Amino acid sequence: LKTYQNEKNITAVSKPGPSFSAFTISQNLKHFQGEEGKYRRQAIAHAIDRENIANAIFGGTVTPATDFLAPVIKGYDTDLDTDGVLAYDETKDRGTLQRFWANYFNLEKGVYEKLLEYSADGTDKEWVEAAANSIRNALGIDAESYPFATSKELRSAIQERTIDAAFKSGMQSDYPHPEGYLVQAYDSSAADGKGLNNGDYKSDEFDALIDQAAAETDLDKAVSLYRQSERVLLKDLPVIPLWYTNVTAASAKNVEVSYNYMGVPEYNTIVK
Repeated sequence: LKTYQNEKNITAVSKPGPSFSAFTISQNLKHFQGEEGKYRRQAIAHAIDRENIANAIFGGTVTPATDFLAPVIKGYDTDLDTDGVLAYDETKDRGTLQRFWANYFNLEKGVYEKLLEYSADGTDKEWVEAAANSIRNALGIDAESYPFATSKELRSAIQERTIDAAFKSGMQSDYPHPEGYLVQAYDSSAADGKGLNNGDYKSDEFDALIDQAAAETDLDKAVSLYRQSERVLLKDLPVIPLWYTNVTAASAKNVEVSYNYMGVPEYNTIVK
C-alpha cells in the first residue's frame, strides 16, 4: 500500500470509495452515558490524528472522515462538522479535553485502560494501536487496545452485548443513497439486535429526521434532511468516525478502468 503507486509498470488507482470506518462506543458502556459520556465521546473524537494514521499506516489509501457517509454517496459533506469535533490538533483545547476527561469528573487514572477492542486474526492491529496511542497522548490517559483471538469471538461479544469497550465498526451500502448508511447503523429500529446499530443508539430527534427524509419524494430535500440527521450524530457520537477506504487498485499500463459507487471495476467500459 505504501509503494504501489510509485510502480512504473502499472496504472495505479487510489480514489474515494464507498467504505466508511469508525469505532462504536456502546450506549450502555460505563462512563459513556449522559453529560459525562457526551464530553468523553467528543474528547476521543478530537484526540485521533486521522491524517497521520492515514499516511503512516495506510500509505494514503484511506481518507479521513468528515461525516457518516462516504465520498461516492450523494449527501457526502466535508463541511458538516462545523464544531470541528473530528479535527485533530495536538495543542488546541488539549487542556480542556483533558479536564473534561479526568479532572472534571474526578475519575481515577487508568479507569479506561481497555479502550479499543479488535480481532487478532484480522488486519486491524496496527491502526488500532496507532489510534489508542493518539488518544493516550492527547488526553493523558491509559488508553490501551485489546485483542480478541478471532473475529468470530469479537462478533459474538458484540451481538451478545457483552463487549466492554469500543470496537471497530463501519458501513458500505448496497445502493448509492444516504439511507443505506444511516438507517441500519443508527435508527432505533435497528438497535437491540434488529440491525447494524450494535451500540444500541436511540434518539427520537434522529429517528424523526430519518422518517421525514424517507417520506420525501424530492431527492435534494431528502438529502437536506439526512444532513440534519448527521448533525445529530455529530452531537451524540454513537460512533467515532475514522476514515473512508479508498478504491485501491491497479491495471496494466494504458488500460483505462472506471469504478462504480461500490468500488467495483466497470468491466464493460474497460478500454486500452
